[in-house]
Amino acid sequence: MVFNIALKSQTYVLFQQHKKVLDKYGKPDDALAGTKNAKEPLPHFPLTGMYNKAGGKVRLTFKLELDQIWLGTKGEIQSKCL
Repeated sequence: MVFNIALKSQTYVLFQQHKKVLDKYGKPDDALAGTKNAKEPLPHFPLTGMYNKAGGKVRLTFKLELDQIWLGTKGEIQSKCL
């Protein structure tokens, strides 16, 4: 029960951060369109059309052979293990 309450509050905080970035920088020009309730496989190409908190463009690359996700900006690339 406590986990559900914590999850809901965390989701709300993430939504508020997302809204602040969109209000400040607007929707990215190269944002991909989504399909509600669709299940598609992970793409083999980088996903673009996203901003970080500072308004920099971000691309997301899934490296399944390395079990990693790469978050790339103009200045750096961060890799996260799955």
